[in-house]
Amino acid sequence: MWDTFFADVVVALVGAVLTVGIAYGTFRLQLRHNEKRVLRHLIWDLQHRRALSIGHPMEIPDAAIKDDYKRAGLSVVDIRDRVRQTVDQVQPNSNAQAYLSKMMASCHHYLEDSDASPNSYTFHLAELQRNLHEAVRGVASSVSGIDAGEPGSLAYSKH
Repeated sequence: MWDTFFADVVVALVGAVLTVGIAYGTFRLQLRHNEKRVLRHLIWDLQHRRALSIGHPMEIPDAAIKDDYKRAGLSVVDIRDRVRQTVDQVQPNSNAQAYLSKMMASCHHYLEDSDASPNSYTFHLAELQRNLHEAVRGVASSVSGIDAGEPGSLAYSKH
């Protein structure tokens, strides 16, 4: 019994180390999988936003009292909230965090700019769309397996 004691201890230690290593590796893979899933969902949502599907921006007289202006503002607030939720679900050290912060800042800028000049809100939406697309491209370049779909590009698709 005592003649195999040290060998048994070594085998037990190697088994424990391997078990912990496999569990840690599985945990890291699951974190990456979840991060990709929430980022893909955010980009899909941005692609389907009608507020981000800007044809030709133009001045809209008395925009502040029109429903489209109000709906656009509510949509941007919802986008900002969804980005914030995504920030909470992505690892703090993720390469995507900087781009998500840029998305939130772009939403804040739109809300401030459109509040200051509501008649130009479609120009501000076009700028927001460009800024979000730039951030989406940044996410796609920094996280493998993410496509850089253009915000608003699928807003009127039938699928």
